[in-house]
Amino acid sequence: RGKARVVSYDDDLQAAVEKRQSAAEVLSESMRRDLLDAEVSPVVDPVGSVVVAHLYRAGWGRVAGSGLPVPVRRPESVAAEGGVAPALFRWLLGHVGGDEQAGRLPGAAPRRWIQMPAAALMSHPGRYLEAAARRGVRLDNLVLVVAESDLDEGPVVRSSLLEIARTGARVAIGAFGAAATSLSLLELHPFDSVWVDRQVVDGIAADPVRRAKLAAVATVAIALGQHLVIDRPARPEDHASALELCNARVIDGHIDLSGVRRHTPGRNGRSAAVGGASRPR
Repeated sequence: RGKARVVSYDDDLQAAVEKRQSAAEVLSESMRRDLLDAEVSPVVDPVGSVVVAHLYRAGWGRVAGSGLPVPVRRPESVAAEGGVAPALFRWLLGHVGGDEQAGRLPGAAPRRWIQMPAAALMSHPGRYLEAAARRGVRLDNLVLVVAESDLDEGPVVRSSLLEIARTGARVAIGAFGAAATSLSLLELHPFDSVWVDRQVVDGIAADPVRRAKLAAVATVAIALGQHLVIDRPARPEDHASALELCNARVIDGHIDLSGVRRHTPGRNGRSAAVGGASRPR
């Protein structure tokens, strides 16, 4: 190719590109045919074991029985690499609105968390949120989770965060601690919460470095008025060790909201709640 450069074609690289494109096409078709599931995880405050939020993530649901090939990676990863992240974000917002309109809210209305891809963050997120509000989403109950790797102190990110704040929605940092974390990032915006990456918490009982890292994040987050959130570790000793260091909220399992408090008109015209408590998956 000139200037002492030689380019060699690689079949494996081409196959990887085609695989990503194929997975993105499956995701787009799954959304169009309503084959995905909204996986809902409770965010639990250990004080009183109170559910304070529901985290919404897309799952492959009924794709396997549809004849479409099921990608190995999760839908949000496929969306980020395949250029369909904004569409998946709108799909998740639609499910939140549907659950709120149907009254599928156990107890008091907790906040709803959804993961926000970088592509949606960088493309005027206010318009997605305003459209969701017209479909019934309560923006004051909404928390958008933005990965640490997608945040910086540049003007575009700052503008997007301010745009989200003006709608009434809040922002949380996700996967915090997975990269070379700078604690000063927590001061970039009045974040609602800091969701610490699982690799910081797993094995924390036997690793003093991980304990120190979590303690440092907790100290700064609490000083800034932010909640700390962790995934429930697989080992009980890691869970106990993490909660000794900080009063973190815990994302724990999945629940099914399909049978929870569906509101139907009663004889007197008022809403009557039917259905039982959430069922663990």
